[in-house]
Amino acid sequence: MTESLDERTRSLLVGAHRSVRYHDHRRRFCEIWSAVTVAVATIGASAGVASFLAEASPDWVPAATSVLIAVAGAIDLSVGTHGALTDAG
Repeated sequence: MTESLDERTRSLLVGAHRSVRYHDHRRRFCEIWSAVTVAVATIGASAGVASFLAEASPDWVPAATSVLIAVAGAIDLSVGTHGALTDAG
């Protein structure tokens, strides 16, 4: 049983398209997972800094620090800087 060149080419293309779809789904999953972990880390860091600074600083410092950390995390999530260096290569 010999396959024709067209059948082999089509089979190869189907396999390549399947591989591309798998890669795209996996990449999308990893990007979402990264965004979620960055969000959780930002919230946790904000809460930790606020509780640490609450003891030894004026009343406005923990709130200002929490807002600064939250804004920096939101910018990172929306702009996507956490993956910029790895995509450049």
